[in-house]
Amino acid sequence: MACCALFSKYFLAALNLIWFIGLIVIGVLMGVFWKKIDLNSYLKLIGYKYVPFLLIVVTIIVMVFAVIFGFCFFCTNSKCLRLTYSNLLVLIFLLQIASVAIFFVFKQRTEVDISSRWSAPNFADIVKGIEKKLVCCGFADTTQEDASRCASNNVTNYDSSCETKIVAQITKYKAYVIVGIVLLILLQIALIVLAFIYACATDEDLGDEGDDFDDSEDEYFTD
Repeated sequence: MACCALFSKYFLAALNLIWFIGLIVIGVLMGVFWKKIDLNSYLKLIGYKYVPFLLIVVTIIVMVFAVIFGFCFFCTNSKCLRLTYSNLLVLIFLLQIASVAIFFVFKQRTEVDISSRWSAPNFADIVKGIEKKLVCCGFADTTQEDASRCASNNVTNYDSSCETKIVAQITKYKAYVIVGIVLLILLQIALIVLAFIYACATDEDLGDEGDDFDDSEDEYFTD
């Protein structure tokens, strides 16, 4: 058990470092992705109170705290901190599962929200921006009114409605998102298993190797 506990401790530190680097990479990629497809416009159309979006934000914040907490608890053998960290990892895992599940549940509602707000006057500037960026006109179908608006916005060489282009954008990055989610969940499971092994370890299992060395040295001089 002692070997497993020590292995878990140092492997957790390594995984926390990987997790920390991964969060930085994810942050950079999200920034690039956000700017490239102008995700801010879509969020305005569906509303910032969109449940999956809020869950993802909360999960990322908790993950950042978990990484910081993980590095802190690595420096101590406090059983309370070890159990707290283990439970925090379980909470993050549940938040990740909930985010993915709710995302698929709200997918249909998202399309309805965008469709209903597409022609609303207070979203006109956002719609114009999306149409110009994706070179499309109208949401599901291009009406005469849509064609006139697009012409005034210098969008004339469109070949499809914006719904088709938006779905194409989502499909384009879907594989990367799925791979990222799978890797994140596998890493999370590994962290949870190792964290509970380390949390359940006794003080004897986590004994200082330096103390063992001193004891053996005393025995040598006694002999």
